[in-house]
Amino acid sequence: HGHAKVNLTGIDIFTGKKYEDVFPTPPNVDAPVLKKQELDAFNYDDDEVEYMDEDGETHTINFPPDDDLSNKIREALDDDRDITVTILRSMEQEQIIGMREVKSSD
Repeated sequence: HGHAKVNLTGIDIFTGKKYEDVFPTPPNVDAPVLKKQELDAFNYDDDEVEYMDEDGETHTINFPPDDDLSNKIREALDDDRDITVTILRSMEQEQIIGMREVKSSD
């Protein structure tokens, strides 16, 4: 009699690459901690977006690999529209995964 095995398939949330593995069933399986935030973006340069965190500190992050999303961010900031970017963080990596325009309350 063999031991139970796990067939695990995962997709990298940052690259979309598919990973597969087979291993004996462990008592516990580690799972990454994900943090998703919507933060105000206000400027960009060639390859980075500037945004402000909850404490009012400014930071930069690379444009996302998705050209359509990158172009939407550039266009919105060029037009002086207020936008937030959705940033996904996990395992010391971060990436912009979305953007939305902030509607003014005027």
